[in-house]
Amino acid sequence: MALYDEAVFRLDQHMERQMVDTRFGVTHVLATGPTAAPPVVVLAGGNFLNPYSLAWMLPGLRERRVYAPDTAGHPGHSAQTRLSPMDASYGVWIADLLDGLGLDRVPLIGSSYGAGIILRAAAVAPERIKRADLHVPSSIATGSVWRMGIEAALPMLLVGADPSQSRLERAARPLAVESETGRPSTAGCQAVVVMAKTRRMSSTSRAGAGLAK
Repeated sequence: MALYDEAVFRLDQHMERQMVDTRFGVTHVLATGPTAAPPVVVLAGGNFLNPYSLAWMLPGLRERRVYAPDTAGHPGHSAQTRLSPMDASYGVWIADLLDGLGLDRVPLIGSSYGAGIILRAAAVAPERIKRADLHVPSSIATGSVWRMGIEAALPMLLVGADPSQSRLERAARPLAVESETGRPSTAGCQAVVVMAKTRRMSSTSRAGAGLAK
């Protein structure tokens, strides 16, 4: 978890860590900001390190009490229980998480897969969501799995195996491009680098768990 802890350190902000029990196992939560401030919950993208996603959100949340959970079953310190995206599991997980944090009705912010989780929560417990801020949300529409693999997943794997600028830009193109130039944006390239690192960390963690059995 060295990459995770390094990412937390780079936030350069006091972070509290909480462990919250849910029916899917324990969930690790980063918390920051004035304890008396209005709360907000921030959800990271899929297979993406929570503190990296949080770094993008914090500048606009200085006057909030921010709670950022490591998604269950994804890289991080939460239980590695894989929840199905096809049923209500993620919505139930959010409800359990809010109960454990003592939060009744709060704003939720999510990026990509995290935004998709908010949509699941809205179907299960809409009364718990004060407002929802969805960034490039998943689950809005379905697409070709084959096309996604060729255009996004394969370039990502190639960047992880043998990084180069051209491979980085090809992998970043489906994520974000600059409207003026049509080239992959800096944010898109940074996201690819982070996901490649996260994937290596996740693979190492699974291998270690297998050796420990």
